[in-house]
Amino acid sequence: MKISFFIIPLLVLLALLISGCATPQDAPQNPTVAEIGSTAGLVDIYDAKDVDVKPAPTGPQAPPVIPGELKQRGRLSGGVMLEVVTGQTKGCALKITVIESTHKEFEKPALDAVRRWWFTPALKDGKPVNCRIQIPIRFDVQN
Repeated sequence: MKISFFIIPLLVLLALLISGCATPQDAPQNPTVAEIGSTAGLVDIYDAKDVDVKPAPTGPQAPPVIPGELKQRGRLSGGVMLEVVTGQTKGCALKITVIESTHKEFEKPALDAVRRWWFTPALKDGKPVNCRIQIPIRFDVQN
């Protein structure tokens, strides 16, 4: 009985690792494109305006972790607009892309934060579908 307390969390972690959720290892080698994950192999990806029920973050939404060097610069505010593709069967972001940012230094913390979020699936005609949404992340850094 005690073994199952250890095995179940390990199996869940293993399933998440191989599930196709966006991970930092998926980051492209092109440094001018800030994104993680992939939509390779997905047949249909709907825009949020084309679904009946939009995907929504569930549970706690991890805030961005502000690097120490940004905190030392003094007051700095701005934001990052992310495009997120949520899966129809997985509660994670399959692909996250920066589409606009006020400061390049905000991009990685924004990507890393949303990568840890979970989403309810989008619905079209009552069925779960892959969906592309935009998520704004605001920053107000103070030392």
